[in-house]
Amino acid sequence: MVLLSIFCILTGVLLGLRFKVLVLVPATAICIFLVLVVALSSRSDASWTIIIAVLAAALLQFGYLVGIAINLFATATDLRPLHHHPKTAIARRRRLTL
Repeated sequence: MVLLSIFCILTGVLLGLRFKVLVLVPATAICIFLVLVVALSSRSDASWTIIIAVLAAALLQFGYLVGIAINLFATATDLRPLHHHPKTAIARRRRLTL
């Protein structure tokens, strides 16, 4: 259970750092599907399976919010290196070479 929680949060953080909010729909569906497959293979009780699936989906979305917060903080304080802003980096290089 702890490993599933950590995995869902870290996956959500990575998705929040890289993608927009629409990625949560397929990611949540895949997360719930994987929980159901594991629960069916281990013959778990249906009530615990539903609770774990909802918890995994919620932790994934919580991780996504954390990833967005990290991304906003890094952008606001300009902590990202130039290779994360290709348009800005190209514009700076062009100004330097002109």
